[in-house]
This record gives sequence, C-alpha cells and structure tokens, in this order.
Amino acid sequence: MRIAYVKSGDVVAALEQLEAGGLDDDGGPDGFLADLLRSLAGDELLLLGVGAGVTQTRAAASTRLGLQITARALPAARRRARLRAAWRIAVQLCRHRPAVVICGKCGFPLWASALVARLRGARLIHSRHNWHERSARGGWLARQLDAWLVRRADGVLCHGPYLRDRLLASGVPAARLQVFDSGNRTLVAR
Repeated sequence: MRIAYVKSGDVVAALEQLEAGGLDDDGGPDGFLADLLRSLAGDELLLLGVGAGVTQTRAAASTRLGLQITARALPAARRRARLRAAWRIAVQLCRHRPAVVICGKCGFPLWASALVARLRGARLIHSRHNWHERSARGGWLARQLDAWLVRRADGVLCHGPYLRDRLLASGVPAARLQVFDSGNRTLVAR
C-alpha cells in the first residue's frame, strides 16, 4: 500500500538517525515515527517533513528498514510563501499517489493533504500530538478550517486520553478517533 506521512521537522535527518540506531527507541520525538515505520513494514512510504529544523530541500531513500521509503524535507514557509509551500506538498503527494495520507501538522500542510486525499480518493488521517497544535499565524479562520478538516478526517490519531477527550469535545466522532500509546501500536487500520 502507498502511504504518505506529512510531519514537522527534517524527516531526512530523522530517517538517517533511525537507520543508524534501528527502530528500538524509548520514545521521544522520533518515537512515533519509529512506531509508524515498524507498523508499515512492506508498504511504500513517502515521508514529507516541513517547517522547523528544515533549512533546505533534501531527499533520501531507504529500503533498509523493511519498507520502501522516500523522504523529502521542505524548508519552513514564510507568511507570503505558504501558498507555494502548500503547492509543493500537494505536488509531492500527487506524485506518490497514496492510498492513505497521514498528516501530523495543522495549517497549510493539513489543507494540502486534505485536498489531495479527497481528489485522489485516499483516506486522510490526522495525527494530533498536542492540543495547542494549530495554525497560530492564520488567525480565527485558519483555526476553524483546521478544526473542520480534523472533524471530517477519515481517522484521527491522538496521544493519550486527555487529548482523546478534548478531540471528542471538539466534535471528532468517537468511531474515527484512535488513541496511540504504549498499549496500542496499530497506527493505520488496513
């Protein structure tokens, strides 16, 4: 299955670090990525990193972790460049032709991911790592669009019961919500 994961940070560096040390980590910032890679063995994955920690466009490929991985890191977008950054995300996703798009960001990465998922008939899964993760610079309208898209995603992964309760209160249907923690490692339902 072709899967795309849009997340923050330099995925090329994270992939290199995971390849060097394997997938036996004890959590931390790369814990979710390690668990995702472990759960997707045999699939074709596009890792697309945007924003913080990315200073230039970089690419890498790997088959060493048991799946075919293409990783691309796109630099953070300044205010006027967000539309161009959303376009770059959409182009990369369209080229990959995923059956599932997992997006761990809000704002323009989520908007581009949702658009491509709908146009291609792919499932959209939003991965929520904390409650305060929203379009900080986009204002009220951006926050409303983020909330609307999250409520309509095919699935929402969250980290822990507190976040689950907050997402339920915000209108995410319980049937589409999945808690990811040490007791549940199934990240993408087949």
